[in-house]
Amino acid sequence: LKTDWSAEGMGWILMQPADDEESLKATKLLKETGECKFDLSMNGARLKPIFFGSRSCNEMERKYHSFTGEGACGRWAIGQNRKYLWGCHFYWLCDCSAVKELLEYDGDIAMISRWAQELLGYHFTVIHRSARMMRDVDAITRRFGPMIARHMMIAAILSARDREKRPAAYEKEAFVSSKKASMPE
Repeated sequence: LKTDWSAEGMGWILMQPADDEESLKATKLLKETGECKFDLSMNGARLKPIFFGSRSCNEMERKYHSFTGEGACGRWAIGQNRKYLWGCHFYWLCDCSAVKELLEYDGDIAMISRWAQELLGYHFTVIHRSARMMRDVDAITRRFGPMIARHMMIAAILSARDREKRPAAYEKEAFVSSKKASMPE
C-alpha cells in the first residue's frame, strides 16, 4: 500500500508485484528474508497498481505537520482497504521516515495515540522510499485546486441539465437486462 499526503489531499495505491523477472526475484526475496527491493529505483523491481483512491484534505488536515499528515493518510488508506488488508501482513510504503515511529508514539498528541492504537489491529511493515519513487501516488494527492473544483461543479450542472432534459435515459427500466432478454430463434 503506497500512501502520500500533501496539504491539498491524501492518496493511496494498492499494489502488487509486477510480472517481470526482476519483480519475481524480489517477491521471492521478500517472502524468504523480509527484505523489500521494490521501488528502490526506476530500473529495478516494480509494483503495479490494483486500486487507487484519493480525497482532498479538510481545513484541519491542511494544517498538519508532515508526520501527522502522513499518519492520517495511512490510517485513512488502510481503512479504505481493510477488506483486503485485514488479517494478512502487508507493506506500507511512504516517503516520511517518521511514520515508522507511529506505533511507538508516546507524545502529547492524543489523536496520534488513538491512530496508533487503531493501527495495532493490522499486521504491516512500514517501508520508507524516496520522494522520487513515490511520484505515482504523489500525483493523485495534488489535484484538488480551484480548477478541479470548478470542473466538478460544471460537470454536476451539466449532468443535472441532462437528467432534466432526458429523464427516461436515466430510468433503470429503460435498459433491458441480458438475463431477461431472450435470444431470437
